[in-house]
Amino acid sequence: MSSTTCTKEGVAYNNVIDNIEAHDTWDGVWKLCRIFDHKFAKPNDKDYMQSGIDILIQWESCETSWQPLHRKDKAGIYDSDPVAVAI
Repeated sequence: MSSTTCTKEGVAYNNVIDNIEAHDTWDGVWKLCRIFDHKFAKPNDKDYMQSGIDILIQWESCETSWQPLHRKDKAGIYDSDPVAVAI
């Protein structure tokens, strides 16, 4: 173990890396590569996905799609992989 992993920052960094490696796919299909944009959504919007905020994601396949950030039923991107969203 290196000296950096003995500090609080080193332990936190290692935990983040371990979490990323353990959860490198979302929904078992595509990796989230990049977040391009976000938008606020209201229940009366035609594209409402049960989330107040939607994010535009680029997937490993190079496709992009709008996805809900957080949902009450825990089916949003942040709910399933908060580390990838934070990064």
